[in-house]
Amino acid sequence: MPKIEMREDLFAPGREISIQFNGKNPLWIVGNAMRLLRDTLKVSAVNLREDKIKWDVLGDPASFYGEWRGLRTEDQWTRTLLKIRCQGKHGKDGYGSVTVWLRGFILTTYEHNNPISLLLWKIYNYSFYHKQRRAYLEGSKGDLLSIRTQIQEAYGILQEA
Repeated sequence: MPKIEMREDLFAPGREISIQFNGKNPLWIVGNAMRLLRDTLKVSAVNLREDKIKWDVLGDPASFYGEWRGLRTEDQWTRTLLKIRCQGKHGKDGYGSVTVWLRGFILTTYEHNNPISLLLWKIYNYSFYHKQRRAYLEGSKGDLLSIRTQIQEAYGILQEA
C-alpha cells in the first residue's frame, strides 16, 4: 500500500543541540539517559532503546560512547522520536569530559489506497492537521529542552536566565 512519510527536525534548521561538560562524574548521562527519556516522554520501556554503548578501557582516561532513543505515539499518524547521544572520557580519579547531543523528530505516516484518498488526506492535512502537527512539534521541542535542562542541572552547568 502506498504511503506518505513526513519527517521534521525539532530544531530545524539546525540538527541538534549539544552540551559540553568537563568535571567530576561525566558518566552520569550513561546511567540516566533512559530515565530521562522515560520520564519526559511518559512511555513504558517498550518504547525506549539503548542503541549503542561502547567502552575503551585500555587507555587512561577511559573513553565511552552511547546512544539512546525514545518513541512516543501522538495519534494514529504521528510519532515523536527523541535521541540522546554522548561521547566522553572518564579518568580513574572520577574526572573527565563529555559531550551530549540531543536530537528529535516528528514522524507522520499516512497510507492511502487510491488517488482520491490521497487527495482527501492532502486537503485534510493542509486545512486542519498541519496545526495539530505544529502543536506536537512545539510540545516535543519543549520536552527535549526539558531534558537539556535536567542534564545541565545534574552537571551543575545550568545557566540562569
